[in-house]
Amino acid sequence: LLSSLQFCIIRQQYQMGDKNHALNHQILQALQKQAQNHHANIQQVIQNQVHQVIKDMNLNLLQLINNLMAKVQMNNQPNFSIEERNALHRMNNKSTDMIQRLHRIIRDDGLRPEAFPANRTALAALNADQLRVLLEFYGLNGKGQHRHRHQRLARFIGL
Repeated sequence: LLSSLQFCIIRQQYQMGDKNHALNHQILQALQKQAQNHHANIQQVIQNQVHQVIKDMNLNLLQLINNLMAKVQMNNQPNFSIEERNALHRMNNKSTDMIQRLHRIIRDDGLRPEAFPANRTALAALNADQLRVLLEFYGLNGKGQHRHRHQRLARFIGL
């Protein structure tokens, strides 16, 4: 059968195998734990990056929305040229009849006054407060005698 030397060698290999198996098991467990920690770290890094990307996207989206809103507001403001305003002046200038319609003169920012005389008769009937409001609206001097302020407004609207 086996010699005692062979038996000792086999027994020693078996014991070494048990020790190697135990050592291999410990190494495997340590590697698994290290992999789990590494996986958790990677997950945290990815989660942080995803949150940052979402935050950046939200900021970009907010900027786009603000830019679009500004463009919409600009588009809602009529942009009238001097030629268009001059055309309204000329149409008012051609109005010789006291009841012929007057055209509201547009300011540079595209706004029209809320109250504007419908015709020459209504223009002549403006009281001091109504005249002052229109002169201020157009950025004209609102001081002086009523007759001069009235003439100033009439000249401005093309009469």
